[in-house]
Amino acid sequence: MIQMTKNDTGPSLVFTIKRAGTVVNLTGATVRVTGRKGGATSNKFQRNATLSGTPTDGQCTFAWIAADLDFTGMLALEIQITHSGGAIETAPSPIQIKVGDEY
Repeated sequence: MIQMTKNDTGPSLVFTIKRAGTVVNLTGATVRVTGRKGGATSNKFQRNATLSGTPTDGQCTFAWIAADLDFTGMLALEIQITHSGGAIETAPSPIQIKVGDEY
């Protein structure tokens, strides 16, 4: 679980996409991040991540904006890859983020 603080816009979330322990080649792919607050039935946000490094290293960066973490509680991030051929692949487990209150 990742811990962030309400209203934070950094640091950016950097992650590597793997399938069965092997890095996924992201050449020509789009990586979308969808955030949903705990207990919600609708998405809080949905934006693309940017590829970091080379597409073959599977690394992505997601930059927060002010409205993403404007609450306290849990946030689940779903990572979805649209490969160059059009196939869509969703990560099996969402990234869990605990958003704590400011002092």
